[in-house]
Amino acid sequence: MNATDQENTKRASRPLPEQGNQGEFDSLPSSTAEPLLQVDEQPAQTDSGFARWQSVIWREWSHCEDEDYTHYLFHLIKATAFGWKFVITIAGVGTLLGGWAGYLLGSMFVGKGIYFGRWDFSALPPVLLALTVAITGGMLGIEGSRRFRALYFWWQGQPSASRVIKALQQAIVRYPGAEDVWAEPLRRLEQQQKQPGQLEQLITMLQSPEWVDRFVAGKTLVLRGGEVTEALRQMAIDTTKPGGATAVWLLAGIEQETSNRFAWRTDHTLCPRCLTRFGSHSIEVDLGISFACYGCRVCRQSQKYLYLPKGVVAVLDAAGGRGQVTPAGRLKVNWLHRRTLFDFDWVEIIRATDEDVERFAVQVGNDTDPFRQPRYQDMRCLIDPACQLSENTLRILRRMLGEVRHAPLL
Repeated sequence: MNATDQENTKRASRPLPEQGNQGEFDSLPSSTAEPLLQVDEQPAQTDSGFARWQSVIWREWSHCEDEDYTHYLFHLIKATAFGWKFVITIAGVGTLLGGWAGYLLGSMFVGKGIYFGRWDFSALPPVLLALTVAITGGMLGIEGSRRFRALYFWWQGQPSASRVIKALQQAIVRYPGAEDVWAEPLRRLEQQQKQPGQLEQLITMLQSPEWVDRFVAGKTLVLRGGEVTEALRQMAIDTTKPGGATAVWLLAGIEQETSNRFAWRTDHTLCPRCLTRFGSHSIEVDLGISFACYGCRVCRQSQKYLYLPKGVVAVLDAAGGRGQVTPAGRLKVNWLHRRTLFDFDWVEIIRATDEDVERFAVQVGNDTDPFRQPRYQDMRCLIDPACQLSENTLRILRRMLGEVRHAPLL
């Protein structure tokens, strides 16, 4: 694992920065959401260094639906071990084996005097038959090596867009001449990420005659993730317009990208806008064609997120701010400011009236969210000893939540 992968792994496990005693929750999304390309991928799935950047590009090449993009990808990797060297090696082996087999067959025909109808194979010199079979073996070797190579990398799966971009950046450093072709597309892609633009504009760019426009639009759409899946699904099922295969390819890319980033940590990943955990969304394109993409359960976006391994606390504090992150990396959100439910792991009541607490309890009791609803019966509610609630309010809380008790709160 190289330095970049080690830093990504550390970033995935570290707590969010402390926001101060009265830190406003509004500041959290911009300060804690990760940049698009600095993603935290599952450590078990990372490549060893990017010494194998060629493998990433080969995999992208084998899955690509854009002929121009495929052409320029191939020029990057044609001189690698699986490029023309591999094809020539297999073709050479096929030629040698074909020549040897042809010579043996020719010798057998001469010795046995074999006839097939009017054809007298015993009259053919063994060397001529060996040459014929050798040429055939070489041609089969060329075609077979190409098909094997495409199938081999296709079977390994489509790489995530983040890895492809990193591999292309590595290729510019290590491959002479790559900068002339790839520096401008990567620069435009970086600019497009900073200003993603309208979704309709990106969809239109997919139909551009310029391959760089299609490359930039495609990778930008994949990195935008869940929020663009419905538009791509409609594009994929609309048989009256071109681009259906491209849309399916991009949906597969979004599935791979979001799975690498979130499938292994959905329990601790929240949308900063909705404060709900990420989950898997099924995208049905056609009979037998479907994708599973990860993003916010409510709005489906997957660009910005909060990684909170220590959980989320719903706080009722009339004198508190909107929310803060504790030194331990636990997010506390003041329900009295938000007044709507979100995904939380337990409740702390510090300063609140009976009326406020009962309104909160009513929302909990009426919550139909399939993720939150079964969790309430096992949820803990801690009440500050200085907060005096009526027995009726306590009974309501005990009916809605698993454990309700007074305890000192920090």
